[in-house]
Amino acid sequence: MTTAQVSNLFNIIVQNTPDFEFYHFGWPNDMNLNINNNFDAIGSTGAKFPYLLMIPPRITGRVMESQTQSIYKTFRCEFIITDTYSFEQQTLGFKKDTSADVLSKLELLAANLLNYVNQYSEYSETQFTVSDYQADLDPYRFTASTRSIRVSFDLAFLTPCPASGLDLSFLPATFQDLPTTDLETPEIPT
Repeated sequence: MTTAQVSNLFNIIVQNTPDFEFYHFGWPNDMNLNINNNFDAIGSTGAKFPYLLMIPPRITGRVMESQTQSIYKTFRCEFIITDTYSFEQQTLGFKKDTSADVLSKLELLAANLLNYVNQYSEYSETQFTVSDYQADLDPYRFTASTRSIRVSFDLAFLTPCPASGLDLSFLPATFQDLPTTDLETPEIPT
């Protein structure tokens, strides 16, 4: 699994869920830019709401037993879902919902998104787990009259390591054979 594949998973879910209007993979400072992507090909429309911004993940790995030739690769995923507050985008008028109403809606959108991913983990040929879900309500306010929820969670994949046939003959046979003085210490010519 690659970063592009993880991003595409969320992009496909957003494209096929009528509760969302826009998806972007990037950083929070992208929120106020006109982004050209599959939701707005020439970047002229601007963000539509509810907007899902996936922040580039932190990737960690844990090596399994050497005989299995595999690692667990974990993506610490974060996304921000933002929606309008007190302003109705479609009618250019005002809504009567409260911050609690909007944040409750965003909580539900986040839970539904994670349910899609969790159920996909059971359906997909590539097995993975979803864990360590955390949500922060309205951690950032990018645009006037919006509210946000920032969600983070782990996606862990068992990733087979291809047999590489590396030439290891230049390495010592044991750790005890490694030099005990720093190899970066320059040799001073005499």
